[in-house]
Amino acid sequence: MASHNVMFNGISGINSLTDKMKVLGSNINNVNTIAHKVSRATFQNVLTSSLTRLGEAGNGVEIASITKNFQSGQLKPSAKDTDMAISGRGFFMVSDPQAAETLYTRDGRFRMEKKDHTPADSLHLVTLSGRHVQGVNSGSVRQPTGEVDDILIRRESLPQATERITLAVNLQSNMTVAASPDPLFSAWNGAASPPLAPTEYDFDTRLQVFDDQGQTIDLKIYFDRAATRNEWEFLITHDPALDRRMVTADTRYNDGVVAETGAGALLYGKLIFHDNGELRDIQAWQVPPDGNLIPNAGNMLPRDPQSGLHSFNFNLSGIGPDLTATVDFGVALSARAAISLGGAKADGSGDAGPNADVLSSWRQVYDRNGNQVRPGDQISFSGFNGAGAPVNLTYVVDFAKRVEDLLVQLENAFNSRVYIKNGHLEFHELQPGPSRLTISSVSYRDAAASTPEDNPRLAQIFGAEGTAFRVVPGDDFGLAPIRTTSYATASTTLFQNQDGFGVGFLQNISLRPNGVIVGHYSNSQILDQAQIRLADFVNYRGLMLANHGAYRATEEAGQPMIGVAGSGSFGKVLGNSMEASNVDLARQFVDLIMTQRFFQANAKSISTSDELFRTLLRLV
Repeated sequence: MASHNVMFNGISGINSLTDKMKVLGSNINNVNTIAHKVSRATFQNVLTSSLTRLGEAGNGVEIASITKNFQSGQLKPSAKDTDMAISGRGFFMVSDPQAAETLYTRDGRFRMEKKDHTPADSLHLVTLSGRHVQGVNSGSVRQPTGEVDDILIRRESLPQATERITLAVNLQSNMTVAASPDPLFSAWNGAASPPLAPTEYDFDTRLQVFDDQGQTIDLKIYFDRAATRNEWEFLITHDPALDRRMVTADTRYNDGVVAETGAGALLYGKLIFHDNGELRDIQAWQVPPDGNLIPNAGNMLPRDPQSGLHSFNFNLSGIGPDLTATVDFGVALSARAAISLGGAKADGSGDAGPNADVLSSWRQVYDRNGNQVRPGDQISFSGFNGAGAPVNLTYVVDFAKRVEDLLVQLENAFNSRVYIKNGHLEFHELQPGPSRLTISSVSYRDAAASTPEDNPRLAQIFGAEGTAFRVVPGDDFGLAPIRTTSYATASTTLFQNQDGFGVGFLQNISLRPNGVIVGHYSNSQILDQAQIRLADFVNYRGLMLANHGAYRATEEAGQPMIGVAGSGSFGKVLGNSMEASNVDLARQFVDLIMTQRFFQANAKSISTSDELFRTLLRLV
């Protein structure tokens, strides 16, 4: 090797070690940078000189690669609700609106921001550098597409009109005061002030409800003991001056100078109790505009067939059709059910053995006589769905499947919920109310189409051949745990609730581990806004570093795999958290000291080479 190559080797070493010190310096500088990944410089020798007898001689060194270590950093808590961290594999996807490209980052320090192109009622979720975080919007947009897009957070929660009022009171049964001579609807006068004199009722309670514009209205419900034993009247009202319900297709309450007599009287009814103080029946009527009502069976309002509740109309805005709400005094309804007489077992020990359940494999199922279900066995059900339409279904047993496969097919065929409880097969109507749900017969055949008579070992798991299921009629007037009563204690309000709410303003957000962003609003509503989507790559080291802690996808990294946090290989997304840098500061300082020594050694080789040249020059 020529003498001057010694100097060039030293220079290449200094240049390479300078680059490594830049890498180490960057690592040390970014030790507190969120989600920063430590870099590592590796070297390779340069072989360009050849010595015939001694082989190859090195001609210096160069940087072979500078790679990132993508090991997760330590997670640390944050007080900011928009800070997020990924526990496991994956990257947040962010869109750069200026460059029109998608980048990938582990830095979850986000914020909500209003931009020029942000919809008026929303906020963009963006990185500190202004890039848009990507995900699938749900409640944050009016018409979600299900596609990955810029995440939007709604600033307001839209109002919802009250649709159901739940009210439980106790009405004193042993009152000594005489009942008022006039019924409540007759004593009410919407044109007077007050519309109902205090002497005309025995008890009242108030409840605030909402219309579809978010306006609040105070309902006042009056109760008065009727002349009939164990009977109380009730009248649901609000301020008569606010009543804008429709009277006809062209007229409304309070269209004239003076309010109608029936203005503000929304619903009149009677609560009828047993001697033990429990509700026996509820009857209700609509109060006409003139207040003239003759309550009888002919004009009594029907109860809703599904909920069993009475409803009333209200309208504050005077725009559009009236709103409707139901009132629940503590009535609980049950739906019709059909239950098998026989039960499936999970082994062949007979009636005392364990019961089969929805997760049982068919090869584990026996009847109560110890007969095992066989592949190809056919179980046929005949009956009617809730609407009265005939239904027939034949199920063929497959040992590769579980009992739940039968339940799914039965639910689809009979349009009902189907369970297996204590081994018994149960069909339940979807809603309370009138139903003709019936299983009139169940029959069995083996794979050769033999009947139980021909094959005594054929399992009859849900009752004997041809038997019908036991029908449990729905209860059209059951009682809820919290309900209206008439006991010998003072009249009082036990419970009240309504399901409406006004406009709410965003207070903060929270995050589920699957990346669903939840908005918390001032009207107590908690609404899903969007779900963050993560991207993963086969080769992290193929990613190209961009600015602000983001990376670009390359062919070497592979196509991005997009998915939901917590599923497959994707890590979970944690809220109020940040991922710290994975830089080991002590290790970096050690490497820096060693690099400095190597730098000094290469510098020494240059000075030594310089002395050799000087010696040679003196010999000339």
